[in-house]
Amino acid sequence: MAYWLWPVAWALGVAWQLQQATLAPAAYGVGWLLLAAAAAWVARRWVGPRLRRLVWAVVVATAAHASTGWHALLRARQSPPSDWQGRYATVEAEVWDSPRLNPYGMTLTVAVRQVQIGQQAPVPWHGLARLSWFGAKQRPAPGEVWRWPVRWRAVHGLANPGGQDAELSAWRTGIKARLSVRTAQSAPPPVRLRQAHGQWLTRARAWVWHRLQAAVPNPRARGLLAALAVGMQSAIAPQDWQVFRLTGVAHLVSISGLHITMFAWLAQTLWLVAWRQAGRVSTLALRWPARTVARWGGLVLAAAYAVFSGWAVPAQRTTLMLAAVTVLRSLGVQWPWHVTLLGAAWLVLVLDPWALLQPGFWLSFGAVAILFARDAFAPVAGWREGWHALREQSVLTLTMAPLTVWWFGQIAWVGVVANLLAVPLVTLVILPLAMGGVALPVLWQVARPLANWLLGVLSLMAQWPMAAWTPAMPPLAVVALAAAAGVALLRRWPWRWRALYVGAMLSALCWQAARPPPGEFWLTALDVG
Repeated sequence: MAYWLWPVAWALGVAWQLQQATLAPAAYGVGWLLLAAAAAWVARRWVGPRLRRLVWAVVVATAAHASTGWHALLRARQSPPSDWQGRYATVEAEVWDSPRLNPYGMTLTVAVRQVQIGQQAPVPWHGLARLSWFGAKQRPAPGEVWRWPVRWRAVHGLANPGGQDAELSAWRTGIKARLSVRTAQSAPPPVRLRQAHGQWLTRARAWVWHRLQAAVPNPRARGLLAALAVGMQSAIAPQDWQVFRLTGVAHLVSISGLHITMFAWLAQTLWLVAWRQAGRVSTLALRWPARTVARWGGLVLAAAYAVFSGWAVPAQRTTLMLAAVTVLRSLGVQWPWHVTLLGAAWLVLVLDPWALLQPGFWLSFGAVAILFARDAFAPVAGWREGWHALREQSVLTLTMAPLTVWWFGQIAWVGVVANLLAVPLVTLVILPLAMGGVALPVLWQVARPLANWLLGVLSLMAQWPMAAWTPAMPPLAVVALAAAAGVALLRRWPWRWRALYVGAMLSALCWQAARPPPGEFWLTALDVG
């Protein structure tokens, strides 16, 4: 049976709902589901098995469409009243994460509990808000409850083509408002109402960050180690992010699937050694096989690391795939890799439908699919190992080029070489030292010169001629055609067919936007306000 069809149908249903301009009532989704169920019942008796699969795929897509709409309706009902926009208010809120410092003050996420608009009576309201505190003299800690005089603003972003969609990002993370702390003399001062309590996960990440600040004075190395140890990407300076993007190694400074997999492998090794040693002194350890215990122990620790580091989409994908493999091996069952990968994608979209609009979803699942399709994990030895790594990295860069152009507007050609250097150094050396430094801060001192050296080498690579190419942004249809051609290139087709697929990919990479004819010009005037 075509099990791969159901996750694909679910993703299409989610995409169908996400393209709607307005939210329909809940009854709208119920009506679609009833119509699809009726069609499936009719197909059960009157159509053949192949067409019946297609009908059931439509049912699954309709269920995804309705489920995503219900998710959105639940979030929309939690939005604050529209008449609060622009009003002065006093809010009581719990600090939800560590403050992000900037030259003007700090920003932090708070969980609002109570709102008082002007002289009106306080009313309860529960939701997340992004609070900006300019000129802050104090530093709130996660878990503390504060009372702030603020100006209430709705979440909105600038509609610049190709720019970040601030409203979508806030919607996906549950941010319902933007608050700015009032600093006028007539405003009452902020007051701490309760010391830190609860929020143990966020407080643990903040504790690691404070220890890292004391142990590593260099801000560049400290930012890289913080991103690897606790997923604090905000600690990386903007100029370093530019270097990572130009060299194509930005995936390494976030908690990617490679990091989770490496952590799981290390955890399994430790569990295996510890369980075998325990078998010498206790008969309890002899009841379960050491490899089974190590497999499940590694999964639990890898999942904990993924949650501790922020639970991003690549971490979700890797954890779900590791869980599927662990369960299947414990049951003595083996699924094809594409079924496991699509199953993980389906679970991610069920938990977070808006992940479909994030580049991390497409790049993470796409890269793993390419590596599995190419059998890039096959063992090689000798001089073939270096050639194998260079070839697979080149194929990965070329095949993912349409998606990187669509999401980031550039292709980092130097990434082929930069990843060959950065992947083993970060994964095998810097990452274990960064995580081990949580228990032994002296390991951060060992990792600091390596991080500085890597940043220096990447900065030089970013200055190479044609290190990154910035082509014109092609339409979505052209990108989809080029991505399909890239997938087809992975198959062992005759060379004449491969040349055709390369031509389809070049249509996206060499696409040109409309331009004025010779002798004419276009003038774009920006109307501000």
